[in-house]
Amino acid sequence: MARPLNFAAAVVISAVFGWFAAGPAGLCAEEIAARPAGDLASAEATESEAKAATQSIVSRLSQVWMFSDLALGHARAGKRAVAETALDRGLEVARDLDNAWGRARALARLATVLVEIADPHPYLPIEPAQ
Repeated sequence: MARPLNFAAAVVISAVFGWFAAGPAGLCAEEIAARPAGDLASAEATESEAKAATQSIVSRLSQVWMFSDLALGHARAGKRAVAETALDRGLEVARDLDNAWGRARALARLATVLVEIADPHPYLPIEPAQ
């Protein structure tokens, strides 16, 4: 039986689909991954589900953080165009933040990620202690 999609699974799927792909309760990672590549209808459905999942995150600052984390992961995976798209989506959300503190935090985070996109550093492997 397939497990419900959680944030960690969504991040993994985003590497495949190039965007945060999470759906309503009950949608499973396996169901999203099973959609055929190049299928426009499936891509649009995934995009719609991702937008709905993003909107379900009440805190817009958390939405910005999510997009910045996705951008960072894509940049480190060598997917610059996808990283820039995630960064742009984070900026769209940050523009509408009314709270000055939240907007400053969001823009500082996005600026940090932008630097990483320009010069990505791949994840360093963690080796067990001897």
